[in-house]
Amino acid sequence: MLRYLSVIFISISYFFLTPKKEVSLNKETTAAITTQHLDAYFTALASLNQFNGTVVITRKDTLLLQKAYQMFNDTIPTLKVSLSHQFDIRSVSKLFAKASIMELEKEGLIDRKKTLDTYISEFPRADEITINHLLNNQSGLPREFTAYTKEYRTSTDTSLIDIIRNEPLEFTPGTNTRYSNLGYQVIFHLIAMVSGMSYAQYINNTFFIPLGMKNSGAHYFSTNLHQYAYGHEINNDKIIPILSLEENQFKIGKLYATVEDLHLFMKYIQHASYASALIKNNHISHAGGTDGKRAYVHYQVDADYHLIFLANIDSLPIKNMIDDIHKILIDESVTIPAPVNRKAIQISEAILKQYTGTYDFTEINHTKLTFSCKNNSLIVRQNEEMIGSLFAENDTTFFEDASSNESFVFEKNSDGTHTVYMDWKGAQWKGIFISDQ
Repeated sequence: MLRYLSVIFISISYFFLTPKKEVSLNKETTAAITTQHLDAYFTALASLNQFNGTVVITRKDTLLLQKAYQMFNDTIPTLKVSLSHQFDIRSVSKLFAKASIMELEKEGLIDRKKTLDTYISEFPRADEITINHLLNNQSGLPREFTAYTKEYRTSTDTSLIDIIRNEPLEFTPGTNTRYSNLGYQVIFHLIAMVSGMSYAQYINNTFFIPLGMKNSGAHYFSTNLHQYAYGHEINNDKIIPILSLEENQFKIGKLYATVEDLHLFMKYIQHASYASALIKNNHISHAGGTDGKRAYVHYQVDADYHLIFLANIDSLPIKNMIDDIHKILIDESVTIPAPVNRKAIQISEAILKQYTGTYDFTEINHTKLTFSCKNNSLIVRQNEEMIGSLFAENDTTFFEDASSNESFVFEKNSDGTHTVYMDWKGAQWKGIFISDQ
């Protein structure tokens, strides 16, 4: 079912069940042994068709892992990748945008505390929205356009801003946090305005060229894209390549890079004078993805390690990966990925009926799913179309595929309604009850 959901991926929060094979580590673990464990972990993921891509991991300036992993030895040509392959970095480009604002602020060209009307005129409620609100997804702008149908690829940053002006805010700026691609289109536009060059040119001049990121660039603007890692989806156990750029994706801010180039960028911002402004919960990180593609960069301050991976498949258990690799790098025991075989049980219709109704997944552009009972199962519909039937693992946890860790978990609220947490392609999404069927 989950593969049919028509939404755009972004990493928000996660929840996963854990396979049951452990590898024990200790405080005296050497770099070589750590490398062995890291390699075994990614090799296991690849053998389960849960990772296909490139990885760089360092700890205290020691290179532990720099490798490309393949799901199959004999597979379709577009799936095969090497360290020199260039991947879409998706929303990781927003970390470049944050760093760009900090660089421009150092030069006195922009002030994160100022409101948007300081820089853009005739933008509704611009006197309430600060640059920091935009950077921290607190502007109130929605995730995507509510009714925009024109191909995004044909739009310039100026024409996008003209359309974004008409989007109503979902909350008062600064009072809530909700991921917004539209907010970052405004950031890209601001960078171009105050720098006097396009966003792509600014990124090239400020990061790509000075840092030696020779294999990085911007789609539609750069000319060094020579070994592109096309994305792939798995549907009904078949690998489906995505051999064209998506028509419904924004043109501005669409960057590509190799895993090694991203490591250069992460090392740079780690030591930048504004690094503290990028650190949250003791790390600097960003995730990105869309159909068939995943990207992740992470610098852990206290343990002093970097984790960067790029994938051209979207079946990654991202939260498990990040948590387990962190444990390996701080010499804790981990569970090596293993095949899953979940067991369904029968539960009463009375319990199932507690969960029926329509739920709003606000972080997935307000995707609405409706749950109903049929033949002692939970049926899921999207836009009145049935997209799946769920099995019960216990009274609150449901799954569709017994070989997958992805779940629907219902949690009772104080008013008697429920909140549902849906795992999908490595992330967890929160659905808020809004109505009965």
